[in-house]
Amino acid sequence: MRAPDEALDSSIRDSAAQVVGTLAEWKPKLIGKNNLVPTIVETCISILARTDTSKPTGSLFMSQILQRLRAEEEALQKSISHPSVRNEDDDEDYEGPSLQEMAQQTLDQVALHVPQKWSLEPTLSLIARCLQDDDEATRRSGAAAMGVVAEGFQDALRERHLGQVLNLLERAAVNSDTATRECLCFAYGQLAEHCQPEIVGFAPRILPVVFEFIQDKRAAVVGTSCYVLETFCESMDAEEINAHLQLLMER
Repeated sequence: MRAPDEALDSSIRDSAAQVVGTLAEWKPKLIGKNNLVPTIVETCISILARTDTSKPTGSLFMSQILQRLRAEEEALQKSISHPSVRNEDDDEDYEGPSLQEMAQQTLDQVALHVPQKWSLEPTLSLIARCLQDDDEATRRSGAAAMGVVAEGFQDALRERHLGQVLNLLERAAVNSDTATRECLCFAYGQLAEHCQPEIVGFAPRILPVVFEFIQDKRAAVVGTSCYVLETFCESMDAEEINAHLQLLMER
């Protein structure tokens, strides 16, 4: 994958992301006809792969609930490390979206606006390769990207690709680290939200994975797992829910 240029000023990166996002929204055929989607998607995913995993991954930026959970985690960590320090200038220190957030926003714009005859196959193919990679960071970026594009590709996913995508996510979850599980939770959450009602038919495969995530130590992972579980329960009848209760109670 093409690595981002670390020497570039953040304002230049921000401007570049805005240009690509604007083109995707207002001139989507220009991006598609010039075969720019593979390059854009590859660059965005390579940026996601470089996320600092010593902090919450940032892959869940579109979820307000999980933004709050991650903020609470960070606040708790700060209070433990520096109990006497109060930072009242956080707003003044804000320097705009992170590089990872720019990449996610750009992917979102491509999935939402560029016609799928140009965007769907190259995006899902690259995500599939990432999810099957031996490198943990690459699998993590593939899971994050899958969550980001789920809304824009929801119809195609529901009609043709959902089973394949869920197979890849399930395999990527095996022996994954905490940061990867957060990204996988994000992907499951977005698919659960945007791929109804078809995704309910995959509940016997998805829920055991979600039950494992509920035991994670990171609040954002647990929070997303509960959100995915809630989304499924809202669409299942009592008999279907009862079939999974024992496994849940054992957790």
